[in-house]
Amino acid sequence: MEHFLRSKRAAFWSFGIASVWFLYYIATLGEADFGQYRLWLFLLFGGAAVGAFFKMEDFLSIRGVAACVLLGAKVLLDSAYMQPTSARLVLVTVVYGLIVVSIFVGAMPFLLREFTHWLFEQSERPLVLGSSLASIGTLLVVSSFFY
Repeated sequence: MEHFLRSKRAAFWSFGIASVWFLYYIATLGEADFGQYRLWLFLLFGGAAVGAFFKMEDFLSIRGVAACVLLGAKVLLDSAYMQPTSARLVLVTVVYGLIVVSIFVGAMPFLLREFTHWLFEQSERPLVLGSSLASIGTLLVVSSFFY
């Protein structure tokens, strides 16, 4: 984990995937969603993504993962759209939790380094975190059968 935080290779892949994914969304904007400015938005955000590789190298891999999670959250929330409230409650709650964590980590990625140091200071902390995440995953799988 320590090497991932400042890895140029990880930054290239994670931020590169997030950039291409985001630029795909911009390229497919409809007329109602700033479609007439699609080219300008594409050039602006494409230039910002390329510039980030040269000027914001620190923790760029974490920012890329956070952006991928945010873009993936859109897909998950779209799948819950127009479903009954009781059926989508678990999925939407987990996704909004991921959104909050991704925004927090994307804005202050150095705190993830501090969190990993804190997490691995004691041997039971990773087990508690892993068990909690496995429980949430199990809850999502079980709740998916009730859609």
